[in-house]
Amino acid sequence: MLLTVVTECLFSATFLQKICLLGVRPDAVFIAHPQSIPFEKTSPRINLIADGTRVDEFMHRLGVPLYRLYSWSAVPEQYLEQLDTIVVACFPRKLPAHRLERRGIRAWNVHPSALPELRGPDPLFYTARGDGPAAVTIHAIDAQYDTGPLLNSASVQTQDVCDEHAYIAAHAIRAAELYCQLVAQRVQPTPQPEPIVSSWASSPTAADYSLSATWNMKRTLRFVALTNLRAHPYWVPTAQAWVHRIGESGEIRIPCADGVLYGTRWYKVSTAQV
Repeated sequence: MLLTVVTECLFSATFLQKICLLGVRPDAVFIAHPQSIPFEKTSPRINLIADGTRVDEFMHRLGVPLYRLYSWSAVPEQYLEQLDTIVVACFPRKLPAHRLERRGIRAWNVHPSALPELRGPDPLFYTARGDGPAAVTIHAIDAQYDTGPLLNSASVQTQDVCDEHAYIAAHAIRAAELYCQLVAQRVQPTPQPEPIVSSWASSPTAADYSLSATWNMKRTLRFVALTNLRAHPYWVPTAQAWVHRIGESGEIRIPCADGVLYGTRWYKVSTAQV
């Protein structure tokens, strides 16, 4: 029995849709829930407008059992006995690795970076910023975050990607393709090497939206384009100002290594230095 464990997000929804299109339909799906709740199936949402970015809607249309989950302690042992494989995509809490291992359950995690670089909850923000290559990795789950033995990884082609929605989708589709390739194979996991420079992809703070004058214009514009869904302004240290709508015109000058861009001042947040 194949179980997928996800968060209700664009990455998870796209990943699930793609593996189903490739012929690997999960037997059940767990979706992260922010509060402690009983372990029971969820009923379909009443939604008048189809939304292709929702995990629950897509799974209900396929007739796949769906559960909301806060803590693994709520999952009965008899349910675990049915499982042979778990694949995780964006679930925010640790799985009980030792409990699963004792039962012989294969548990894999899908991570959108080239591990061991950019372990953590939000690697796509940092690859969009240019801190690492666009890539996905599938690894066996251990007791820590994103440190388990590697199964396979692949680069993600993002040259033609022009916004964050497409950027997320490109990673999820490549991850699904990589996962489906692995399903039929007997790949021996290999331990992760230690990163040359320790990097942790934490949830970004305001300081992480700072635009560096050492970046060229292409990197600056790409960072802004690939984080547009977050609706967060960008800090210009030389002007001590928050900006948005960055391009060839605007009231705030944004120096880059190879020229100057301009941005419109953002008035909805404090202009205090980050």
